[in-house]
Amino acid sequence: MAHPWLHVAFFMDVVGLFLLGIGLFSSQWVCFLVVLAMSFSQIQKHGAWAVFLDSLITVIIYVFAILNSYHLI
Repeated sequence: MAHPWLHVAFFMDVVGLFLLGIGLFSSQWVCFLVVLAMSFSQIQKHGAWAVFLDSLITVIIYVFAILNSYHLI
């Protein structure tokens, strides 16, 4: 491992993929499918702005799925 904190990032990725897989079996599966497609699109390789934009869109989609699931919006 190149960096001592790399195992923490790997753990967070595994937990994120696990939650994404669970979300695909929910009623908001389309939102989670969009996040999954974005993660495989490799847009993050274009720089820090692309990573920020991908993260922002992912958080917005997750918040929308949670709020819509519990009929808060």
